[in-house]
Amino acid sequence: MMAKTRPSGSVVAYGPSHNVPAALANTFAALNAENCLVGLDIEAIAKRLAYYYSELDPIHAFRDGNSRTLRAFTPDIAQSAGHRLDWAPTAQTAELRQRLYHARDLAAMRGETSELTQILGTNLHRL
Repeated sequence: MMAKTRPSGSVVAYGPSHNVPAALANTFAALNAENCLVGLDIEAIAKRLAYYYSELDPIHAFRDGNSRTLRAFTPDIAQSAGHRLDWAPTAQTAELRQRLYHARDLAAMRGETSELTQILGTNLHRL
């Protein structure tokens, strides 16, 4: 098992790497069962993206760069569902970045997705 201290000060423990393929398969099967979020309005897709973000984050497929990878990947999910997700507003200041990290940690470690949902909702636009 690997543990990592995030910039927010949270310590996150990750399971063994041999669990990654099955965990990813389960998460993507659930996403596919939801038709990859196609047809959802902004509020609903923000909520479901926050959920999947919180599910994918702790799978931790890489030693470093998982958050950056996930921030690159979630816009692809949004786009395939007919929305544009732009993370740029969350990177404008250190305070906004910390807000995102805090929301990510709450979602991934406690299942509390409301803050991440709010951030996603303000950064999503219908295509």
